[in-house]
Amino acid sequence: MRLALFVLVALTTLVPRTFAIERSEVPKEYKWDRTQIFKSDSDWEKAKEKAAARIPEIAEYEGRLEESASVLHQALSTLMSLYQDLSRVSTYSNMLRDEDTRVSKSQEMAQSVGQIWTKLGTASAFIQPELLAMGPERVTAMITEEPKLEEYRVYLEDIV
Repeated sequence: MRLALFVLVALTTLVPRTFAIERSEVPKEYKWDRTQIFKSDSDWEKAKEKAAARIPEIAEYEGRLEESASVLHQALSTLMSLYQDLSRVSTYSNMLRDEDTRVSKSQEMAQSVGQIWTKLGTASAFIQPELLAMGPERVTAMITEEPKLEEYRVYLEDIV
């Protein structure tokens, strides 16, 4: 019993205690500058709403990818543009959430972006099956036909 008490006392006095400091105590040079992404939460909100409103654009291409190389390029450009916009919105909200996970507003912001990602995934779910149905020969021919598709070659080849 005495040995156990000795070990407990030794461990509590010899092991350094770790604790998190408050965000307000962190020097500025060690903090993210989220204003390089969005100047304010209100600018973030506008960008989030704009990205969410653009999701139906991708649905315009459902069942049409094989129509032409130009249509395929337009569809992929739309999708990648949405990915880029949502990635920016996501990065901002995730950085804010990671600053202090106790803040519910930042948790809500990050979750709202997650919901938009889900909607985009649902809206664009037709792309991979349509590309697979086209087959590698047709996709390669379209890349040759439309030089702008070259920037999506790796993406396309990974799918087919």
